[in-house]
Amino acid sequence: MSLTQPENMQGRTKPMAAHVDSPPQLVSRKRVVVIAWDMGHNPVGRAYLLADVLSKNHDVTLIGPLFKRYGGKLWGPLNNSNIKIRTFPAEKMDDFINSSIKFIRDIEADIVYACKARLPSMILGLLFKYNCNCPVILDIDDHELSFFPNRAPLTVDQCIKGQDSIEGLELPFGEAWTRVCETLIPHFDGVTVSNIVLQKRFGGTIVRHARDEEKFAPDASVRNRVRAQFNYCERDRVILFLGTPRAHKGIFRIAEAMRRIGDERLVLCIIGSPNDRRIEQQLVDFSGARIDLHEDRPWEDLPTLVHLADGACLFQQEASAIAEYQIPAKLTDMLSVAVPVAVTDVPPFTDVPSPSVIVKVRSEHQIDAFLRSVANGTAGGQKFKEASRQYFIDELSYKTASERIEGAFEEAEKKYRKWSDEIVQLFSFLKTQFRVEIPTDTPYWSKASIGAPAIKKDRPIDIAFFWKQNDTGIYGRRHDMLIKYLAGHPRIGRIVQFDAPMALRQLSRVEHGDGSFIDQNNRILANVFSRIVRSADSENIANRVFVHRDGEQAQSFLGGDLPAKDDYADWVRRQLAEIAPVRSFVSWVTPVVFDYPQLHDELKFQLSIADIIDDQRAMPTTPDYKAKLTQSYVDTLKRVDIVFANCMAAAKAFAEIRSDAHIVTNAAEILRPIEPNAVAPWELRRFKRPIIGYVGNLRDRIDVELVERMAVEQPDWNIILIGSAHRNPPVLRLRKLSNVHFLGVKPYEVALNYMRFFDVAIMPHLNNEVSDLMNPLKLYVYCSVGVPIVTTAVSNIDEMRKIVNVANNHDEFIQMVYSIVANVSGDFKDRASNLPIEHSWGSRVEKIVSVIDEFVKQ
Repeated sequence: MSLTQPENMQGRTKPMAAHVDSPPQLVSRKRVVVIAWDMGHNPVGRAYLLADVLSKNHDVTLIGPLFKRYGGKLWGPLNNSNIKIRTFPAEKMDDFINSSIKFIRDIEADIVYACKARLPSMILGLLFKYNCNCPVILDIDDHELSFFPNRAPLTVDQCIKGQDSIEGLELPFGEAWTRVCETLIPHFDGVTVSNIVLQKRFGGTIVRHARDEEKFAPDASVRNRVRAQFNYCERDRVILFLGTPRAHKGIFRIAEAMRRIGDERLVLCIIGSPNDRRIEQQLVDFSGARIDLHEDRPWEDLPTLVHLADGACLFQQEASAIAEYQIPAKLTDMLSVAVPVAVTDVPPFTDVPSPSVIVKVRSEHQIDAFLRSVANGTAGGQKFKEASRQYFIDELSYKTASERIEGAFEEAEKKYRKWSDEIVQLFSFLKTQFRVEIPTDTPYWSKASIGAPAIKKDRPIDIAFFWKQNDTGIYGRRHDMLIKYLAGHPRIGRIVQFDAPMALRQLSRVEHGDGSFIDQNNRILANVFSRIVRSADSENIANRVFVHRDGEQAQSFLGGDLPAKDDYADWVRRQLAEIAPVRSFVSWVTPVVFDYPQLHDELKFQLSIADIIDDQRAMPTTPDYKAKLTQSYVDTLKRVDIVFANCMAAAKAFAEIRSDAHIVTNAAEILRPIEPNAVAPWELRRFKRPIIGYVGNLRDRIDVELVERMAVEQPDWNIILIGSAHRNPPVLRLRKLSNVHFLGVKPYEVALNYMRFFDVAIMPHLNNEVSDLMNPLKLYVYCSVGVPIVTTAVSNIDEMRKIVNVANNHDEFIQMVYSIVANVSGDFKDRASNLPIEHSWGSRVEKIVSVIDEFVKQ
C-alpha cells in the first residue's frame, strides 16, 4: 500500500439578518457523505482525510466511483480503513451517471462534502442535493485545471454550443468537463480550500491538510525503535520522502544536492513505490549519494514512519501551474513531529511562517546550506521545535480542521438552498447527449417555500411564533407546516419560533433503557441543543428555546450562567430585538402556552394570533390541572386579535370565550411522485409484505384492541408503528405480537419515505372526547404520498371521506384493509398525491394571510 495522498479546506455564509453571539459549540451527530471523484488512486487521499476528521463527531460514509482508467480497484491505503466506504464501477459518462443515480438511492445524508472540482464528485453531490435537499459543500485542494493543457474555464452554455468541436466529453474526469467544473463552483452551498492561494481564487474556508494530534506527536522512544528497524544509527541524518517518487516532486534535485555536498551522513530515505520503472532505475543507478528505496507501507504506519526523519525537502517546480496552487500534505507530516522542512518558495507557502516553521529555498546554494545544517545537527533547535509543533496544533491538527469544517457546515445549513437554471441546463444536456436518466426538472423542495427569495422590504409581517412543546421540526405537525409555508409567502418577513421553556433538570430526562428507541426524548433533546447553539436556524426562520435554572441557586450551562425562570419575557425581547424592533412583530400562539399572557402584556405585539388545534381539557388529567388549562385558554384567547381553529368542533368548544374563530383545516404538502426506481427504506425491506403502516402519536388515541385483533387475525400482515409510544403500557403490550413492529420516532421527511412504501396506511383512532375535537393531520399526509388509507369513523374528517376508506367498526376496518391488500399491485411508482390543491398548505396559508390583511385594513 502506498502512503501517497494528493499533495495538497473554510466558507461562511451570512447569518439570519442579525448579529448572533456564538455560544459554546456543540456538534450534533449528522450523517455525512464524503465524495471522492475516483476511489482508485491518490485523489481519494484528501477525501479520506476529511472523512477521518469528521468521523469523530459524525456518521461518515466515504463514496465514489472506481473508474476503469485508474485501475478499477480501491486505493491500497484504504483497504484497512475504519471509515465506511462504498464504491461502484464506472468507465464513461453514460454508465457513470446511470450508476450514480442507482448507487445513491439508499444512502441517506444530512450533509454532503464533495472533494475536488471534478465532474464525478460534483454530479454525485448535486444528485444528493436533488434527492435530499441537503447542503453540499465543495472542497478544493488543487487547481484542477493546472493538470491540463487548456486551463480556460468553460460555461455550460459554451460547452453545449461548442460540443461538436470539444473532444473528450464522454470522459467525466477529462479536460473538457474539468473546465466546465470551474464555472459550477458558485452553485454549491459552501467551499473549503486547502491553502491561501486557492482561497484567493475560489473563496471559502481554509482547512489545511491535517493529522490527528493524538497520533502524531514527537516521541523519542518511537524514533529510536523505527530507526533501528530501518538500520539507521544515531550518526545518520535521514532526509525522508514519503509517497510516490516522481521527478516533478524534486527527488533528483535532493539527490544532486547530496552529491554536491558529499556528506556520507546524509541519506535519502524514500518510502513508496515509484510506479515507473525508469524512475526506479535512475534512483538505483544514482551515484555519489546514499539513497534507500523501500516499498509501500500501510497507512496506519505513518505516525511511526515520520519519526525516521532528521529533515525533509518539499521541492516543487516554480514554473509549474500545479505548484502555484498545491501544498504537499508531507508538510503536515513533518511538522507534526517537529522535523525541519525546506520548501520551494511557491505561492501556497505564503502564509506559513518562515524561517521559524519552514525554510524557503530559492537557489541550489540555499538547498546545500539546509542539508549541511541537517547533517551537522544545527537545523531544528528548541525554538524551531516549539514553533513548528505550535503551528501544527493551531493550523494542521484534526481539532482545528474539525472546528473549521463544522463552521462551514453550520453556515451552509443556514443558507436557503436553490437549484439554479445552469444546473438544470447541465442535467438536460447530459440527458440528451448521453441518453441517461438524470433528472431535468426543478426539485420539489426548490419549488416550495424553502427556495423562496430572501427577506425584502416588501415583506412586512415578522412573526414571533410560540409553540407549546419542544418538538418543532420533528414530526411535520400543523405548526411546522404553517411556519414553513408562512416563511415562503411574499407577505411574510422573518419568523422567530419559540419552543416551550425548559428547566435545566429537564434536559437530563432522556431515556436510554430498553424501548428508548420508540420514545421521543432523545430527538427532543437533540432538538433543544440545536436551538441553543443556533444550528437549527435557516435563512428567514430563527429557532429558539429558553433554558433556565431549576430554582434560585445559580447554575451554569455550556459555559454561561442560566437565567431565572422569571426572566423569560426579557429573554424573548432580546431574541426578537436581534432580528427587528420588538413592536414590529405579530405574535402567533398555539394554546396552551402558559407563559403567553405575560409575554403578550409585556411585549405589546402589534398584532396577535391564536391557532386552536385541540382542546387539552378533554385529555385525561387532574381537576387542578384542568382548571389551570381553562384559565390559560381564557387568558390567551381574550387577549389575541385573531383566532384560527382547525375544525368547527374545536371552534365550538371555545365559543364561550371567542365566537369569531376562522376555520382553517389541516392540509398537506403537494409532493412530487415517487421516483420510478426508488427503493423502500432498509427497515421496511426486512419485512415480508403486505406492510400495514401507522405514523403518528401512539398515546391515548390509538385503538389498541383493533390493532391487536388485526395482528392476531392476520398473522401474515406486518404492522409497522412509527412514532413515540410515550411509555404507554396499553400500546407497549403490542410488542409481544411477532408481526407488530415499533420503528420508533422518524422525522417528518424520513417518515414520508416510509409511508410511500406502505401497502396500506391506517388510522385506527378511538372515538372519544379527545378525537372529537381534532382534525387528524395524518390523513392529509397519507394522501400526499398516494398510499391507500383506512381510518376509523372519527369526527371532523368530512372533507376527506371521498378520498379515504372510513370504517364504522372493527370488522369493517379489517375487511377494508384486506380488500386493499388483495388488490395491491406492489408497484409503488404509480403512486402520486391524490390530494386536491385546495387541501394544500399553500392554499391554507393564503387564507390565513388574507384574514390578517383584512384585519389590518379594518
